[in-house]
Amino acid sequence: NEVFPSLPLSSKMLIWNPVTGGFDLYYFDDLGSGPGWCDGSDSVYLTAIPTLPPGKGFFLVANGNVTNTFAGTIAVNVGSTNNMNLVNGVNTLVGTVVPYTGSITHGTSLGGGANLNNLPLSSKLLIWNAATGGYDLYYYDDLGSGPGWCDGTDSFYVTPPSITVGQGFFIVANGNWTWTVGL
Repeated sequence: NEVFPSLPLSSKMLIWNPVTGGFDLYYFDDLGSGPGWCDGSDSVYLTAIPTLPPGKGFFLVANGNVTNTFAGTIAVNVGSTNNMNLVNGVNTLVGTVVPYTGSITHGTSLGGGANLNNLPLSSKLLIWNAATGGYDLYYYDDLGSGPGWCDGTDSFYVTPPSITVGQGFFIVANGNWTWTVGL
C-alpha cells in the first residue's frame, strides 16, 4: 500500500516502530531532482515510497491543506479473520484492516466491527484528540461489576469509545493478546 505519492513539500509522516518505542520519520520534499520521500534527516531520497500494511497506524503532518482518499481494495481475504498479535506492555499503533466507523466493541471474529472485546484486564486504549492536542485514555478493566471500558482515571465506567474510518489508535495490552478482526 503506497503512502501518499504526492503531498505539499516539507510534509512529514511518522510511522510507529514498536521495537524502538518511537516513530520512524519521513519527509516529502525536493532535494533538487524533483519531489520524493526522504529519510528522517530530510537529506537522502528513499529508493522506494514508504508502504504500510493493512491495520498499521501512522501520523501525517501535511505542510498545507490536503485531502486524501483511501482507495483500492481491501488487502484481506473476505470471509476469513485477520489477526494482529499484541505484545504485553508494548505501545502498538493500529487501525482496523477494514473500513469501519463506530464503537470499538462492535463486531466479533466473524465480522461487523472493530471487535476490541475481551482485552486483558488493565489494557489501555489511547485515541488522538486533535481538539486537545493529546490522547483520550481508556482502560479495559473490572470495577467489580464485570469488565468494561473505564475513564482515564480508571475509576468509573464510560460508553466504549468510537473510531472512524482510517483512524489509528494505540493499544497497550496488559498481556499478550491476539486481536481478531472479522470481515
